[in-house]
Amino acid sequence: MRSASAATASTAATDGTAPTSAGETETVPVAPSTVDDVPVRWLAPDAPWAAQVGAVPNGTRLAPSLAMRVTLLYDDDKLDLRETEVWVAVLFPLGATVDPAAAIAVDHDDRDLRPEAPSSATYVLTDAPLDRKTVFTGVEKALLDHLYRTRTMQVMRNPELKLVGRAGETPEEFAARCSAAADAGADRDQVALQARYEGRIAKAREAIGAAMDRVAQAEAAATSRRQSDMVAGAGSLLGAVLGGRRSARTMARDMGRVLTGQGRRDEAAQRVRTAENRTADRQEALTKLETDLARDLAAIDEKWAAKSAAIEPIEVPLERSDIRVTARCVVWIPVG
Repeated sequence: MRSASAATASTAATDGTAPTSAGETETVPVAPSTVDDVPVRWLAPDAPWAAQVGAVPNGTRLAPSLAMRVTLLYDDDKLDLRETEVWVAVLFPLGATVDPAAAIAVDHDDRDLRPEAPSSATYVLTDAPLDRKTVFTGVEKALLDHLYRTRTMQVMRNPELKLVGRAGETPEEFAARCSAAADAGADRDQVALQARYEGRIAKAREAIGAAMDRVAQAEAAATSRRQSDMVAGAGSLLGAVLGGRRSARTMARDMGRVLTGQGRRDEAAQRVRTAENRTADRQEALTKLETDLARDLAAIDEKWAAKSAAIEPIEVPLERSDIRVTARCVVWIPVG
């Protein structure tokens, strides 16, 4: 059965107000009426999405479409996510039934639609009963059901850092934000690590300083001993023997003193070596501390690098209550 709009077209044609020809869809010179709460607009010739919906440039034969603006709220408390998306789509062509999956998403701007009809326009009649409110409510429900089943928002998530991508944020921008968060975490760990090592390294350095002081003291004592022995008796025994001026017993006592002095010099040299060995031990202990610190710093870097890289995509579905049609209108599109 033909709709009321088509019947009106037939009457208009017999009155001579709507030209028709064999094989051509009936047209009328006046746009068919629609329900009161649905605005009527005409597609602007320069609309960037005109070709996307199959509009014919400068065409005067217009066919109806339904444009709908839908607000989609992606809300997930666990992800601390609340993002709103505005989705605009055009259902075209309109017929007795409408497939919401055929909706054409467009980058809509209000300037793409004009409130005045172009001159010399004629209107193609379809089986879509534009004067019945149930048509629009039915299309709206079908579209919302379709969006609920098929529409999701993919966001990037880093569970290690408890970060979620923001609306409009590119993967590269999200990765940079994760890297900055990981740097901050590594800095906090480094401060704590530094506090653990600071006292131990300070004590190790103090021990090295004290050991080096003891080396210097031992070296000074050994030098002093050598100089004292040289001044006191170096060569005296040899001179006495060769000169024959002293007794054997006296020379034996002198020889004992010489040997005693030599033993003291050996003891002083040994104390120097002992002090040097202790210094080396202290330096080795400090080197081990620094090696441990470097290893722990590398572990911090490795831990936070892994956290920074723990990025995964996640699909956030819609809830029915978070889908809302905020605007709708009949848009006449040139088809010839």
